[in-house]
Amino acid sequence: IGDTNYPPSGGSGGSTTCSSVSPAVKNTVQMAKLKLFDTFASSIFGVSPHDLEAKGGKVFVKSDPAKGMTWQQAAAQLGDEPLIVQGQWVPGYSSSGVPTVQFVEAEVNTATGVVKVIRVVAVNSSGLIMNPLLWESQVNGGVLMGIGYGLYEERIMDPRAGYMVNPNLEAYRVIGAMDIPEIEVVAYDQPERGVIGIGEPPIIPTAPAIANAVFNACGARVRAIPVTPDKVLAALAEVREG
Repeated sequence: IGDTNYPPSGGSGGSTTCSSVSPAVKNTVQMAKLKLFDTFASSIFGVSPHDLEAKGGKVFVKSDPAKGMTWQQAAAQLGDEPLIVQGQWVPGYSSSGVPTVQFVEAEVNTATGVVKVIRVVAVNSSGLIMNPLLWESQVNGGVLMGIGYGLYEERIMDPRAGYMVNPNLEAYRVIGAMDIPEIEVVAYDQPERGVIGIGEPPIIPTAPAIANAVFNACGARVRAIPVTPDKVLAALAEVREG
């Protein structure tokens, strides 16, 4: 609940942890690299640490790549001394926002109003994907949560007492194993955006895509979630009545 005594702020969601932490990690790593270079840049190559580059398992002089050493040889210059640096968040090291597009194939029983999701194609752009398997698992989980929101989950409140009247799995419906459709996850790869993260964004498009699939299937426009059989039948009745 918002409070007008405070300035405007964004929501608590959006999978912003990666985009918040990764700039600090990147800054710290760069500082550690420069500190390592500082131990031998002048004495061995006669240049400043900023004139060195690490690439392909080697450390070399930017202006003269022939002058260099292996990364193992560079690390050995530290000897027994630990490499300790402290970094912080800096702007420009990461972007935010996870654009997602989803396509849903669904079947609608016009006699009962029951909707069954057959297939979901989820396209997501989340920058540099560090762990593809975990990333895909996150998208799959988000889609399943979206199906739950779109078809089953509904918090029913007592308007007088102000409490939830279905706070258990007997009355609060969730997606089950038999409700899981075929899910195709597509990565729109944009590594130049840096590490952004994934998690909550794939949840958002699923329910609207389901509602649109229902409309395309039977012409009934349901404008509130979950898209339950009673809402589908009511929308179909409106269509028939013109």
